[in-house]
Amino acid sequence: MDETNRAREAEGLDPLPLSECAARAGRHRAAELVGQALEHAPLKDVIADCAPHGRAAENLVDSEAAPAAVVEAWLDSPGHRSNVLAPDMTAMGIGCVEHTGGMLCSQIFVGP
Repeated sequence: MDETNRAREAEGLDPLPLSECAARAGRHRAAELVGQALEHAPLKDVIADCAPHGRAAENLVDSEAAPAAVVEAWLDSPGHRSNVLAPDMTAMGIGCVEHTGGMLCSQIFVGP
């Protein structure tokens, strides 16, 4: 979260507080994806579970890279960058699962 918030602040955006609901959803998503191809799934369940939020977005990573390198890579990808720097998101959570290939993480953003 710290690296994401540093990137947001560098762009003049407010930092995002932790959403426990989004973090739980991220942990669940990360666990589901171990051993699978990284594919984004619809986030209808996150939106329903994390009400009153009506919008959600997700960044995924499966890597041994340090958090700063992961966020830097996300910022170099237009879709991921859009999620990190979305001005209408109001909170986020990150869930990670360690496995033999490294660390699989799902970063979930929620907003109105």
